[in-house]
Parts: sequence; structure tokens; C-alpha cells
Amino acid sequence: MKRFMCTRLFVGLLSMGPFGYVHGESPLGTYVEGQGNDSVGQRLVYAIKQQLRKDPSVALKDTPKGASLVLHVMTLDPNADAPTSSGLANNLTVYSAIWLIPHPGALDSLIYDDFGVCGTRRIVECSEAIAARTDKYASQVRAALQAQ
Repeated sequence: MKRFMCTRLFVGLLSMGPFGYVHGESPLGTYVEGQGNDSVGQRLVYAIKQQLRKDPSVALKDTPKGASLVLHVMTLDPNADAPTSSGLANNLTVYSAIWLIPHPGALDSLIYDDFGVCGTRRIVECSEAIAARTDKYASQVRAALQAQ
């Protein structure tokens, strides 16, 4: 019963706003926004976008207009104040990822949020995990739109 209620709520939230979706198995319009000034974080956001460009079920958009799914990625270098000689700065990023269903003119609907730490040697691994989760949510949004 709880799962049924959650599904109904999710479908109800989807019906609140227009979406850039074409019926069938068309890619779901997805916008990725990165915020952060740290170099590792910028590389992470770039790698996420590269992963999603390879995904046939996601159509990466340059602007949020018409996107059915939005991923906000905020990054921060926790060692930004460390002396350059220490070797700590620019080695990792702390990130927060938030997946939303946009509703123009209303509050967006939160699908999921996550946070983590990613080092320079794990950018590909971190971006693959975030892209896989984005693909999962894109599939759920698509299925809910088809059920309407």
C-alpha cells in the first residue's frame, strides 16, 4: 500500500508541469548544472556530462528549459585553504548531487539527493556512479510519464 501511495504521489508530481518528453523511447531531456570553483569538482561535473552524452536514454540539454530532469552538482575543495606546498589542495572534492523534476512557475520536486568525496584518481568512477543514478531516475520519470 505504501509503495502504491508513493507511486501515485510521484505521478501526481509529474503532472504539475510541462515536460520536454516525446512518447516512445525517446531520450529524456536532462540538464546538469555544476556549481563550484574547485578544479577537481569542475572535472567531475565535466565527466558526468560526458557519461550522460554516451547514454542513449538521456538527452543532455544546454539549458534547463524543456528539461524533464535536472541534476544540480555542487562541489567544494575541503583543502582549499591548505598551503600549496602541502600537496593537499586540488586533490579532492566534496560534492552534493540533487536530482529534481522541474516545474516552471512552481516549486521543483525532489527525487533524490546524495553527497560524497571524490579524489583526482576516482573522477571516472564517481562520474559513472552519478550518471548511472541519473539514468535510473530518467527511466523512472519516463515510466511515470508514460503511465499518465
